[in-house]
Amino acid sequence: YRIFTEKPVDVAPGTEVVVQIDKDDSAFDVGKILEEKGLIRDSELYVAQYYLSAYVDKLIPGTYTLNTSMKTKDMLVVMSTPVEETEVENE
Repeated sequence: YRIFTEKPVDVAPGTEVVVQIDKDDSAFDVGKILEEKGLIRDSELYVAQYYLSAYVDKLIPGTYTLNTSMKTKDMLVVMSTPVEETEVENE
């Protein structure tokens, strides 16, 4: 049930947090990073959400600014979007 209904850690506006995802990081590694940074409550739940999402094997290594008011799906979208697309959308 929680896989599909987990709420963000905070309500908007939340707190911005910078995370670094390396090319060798596994889904479990990313979950641990997000949990340690206070962006999610449960890294094991993140792993299940990741593998049941449309973003499996689509995470792009890099540095991301995420927010504690984001749902896991929103974080996956950010971490799966090439930088060029994000920059174009912001111009």
